[in-house]
Amino acid sequence: MFPSLKEFFLEIKGKKVLFVGLGNEMRGDDGAGLYFVEKIAELNRNNWRVLKVGVSLENWLGRIISSDSSLIVLVDSSYFGGKVGEMKLLDLKKITAPGFTHNFSFPMVIHMMEESGKEVKFLGIQPKRTKLGEELSSEVKGSIEKFFLWLKNA
Repeated sequence: MFPSLKEFFLEIKGKKVLFVGLGNEMRGDDGAGLYFVEKIAELNRNNWRVLKVGVSLENWLGRIISSDSSLIVLVDSSYFGGKVGEMKLLDLKKITAPGFTHNFSFPMVIHMMEESGKEVKFLGIQPKRTKLGEELSSEVKGSIEKFFLWLKNA
């Protein structure tokens, strides 16, 4: 299913982590990151925090940097050429405008987080559709729910 993703989540089980959900729920699978962090919140893990920033990551930068979490996991839909619903940790340096669905200067924001001493990871979710007025596709929603069935018991 997601072997390296599963390993990552097992490794961070005891760490203080801030999961940051990005996306627009009114644009179909662009809301996948927001749905993912909602599922994280349902786990009620004391050391895992959730922040839903939507399409304005840069507006939440102060709160992210001042959090007591040493690891920041940004979660968003991303066109990386995977199967619809596939979730993958992506190389932050390779995320560019065509694959990323937001307009702000992503490298600059990441640089600011790292400069503050945070470790930053990006979890991409391959979308099916991101048109305005669409709902989360059943494939993306199902993939996220399947992953959380595993994570709940991990």
